[in-house]
Amino acid sequence: MSLASEILTWEQGNRLYSRVTTNAPSSKMIGRLVALDLLKLAETVHAYFGDRAEGGNGYEVLWKEYVQWDDLRKLVRL
Repeated sequence: MSLASEILTWEQGNRLYSRVTTNAPSSKMIGRLVALDLLKLAETVHAYFGDRAEGGNGYEVLWKEYVQWDDLRKLVRL
C-alpha cells in the first residue's frame, strides 16, 4: 500500500519542489524517504498546512539544486 495519497512535483525557477499528502506521521514519511534513498536529495522537508485542513498530513520538499526530474522517479513508490 502506498504511503502517499497524492504527490505533486513542480519546477519553480531552477528548483524542484514536491508536495506529498499522506495520513502517515512525519517519522514514517521521513523513514520512507530514507528507505528509497531520497532523503539525501532533499534540502528541506516541512509540514504543508494546507493539506491538514482537509484531514491529511502534508509535507513540502525542496530538492537540492542539482536534483533533476529523473532523480525523483522513486517518488512514485512513496
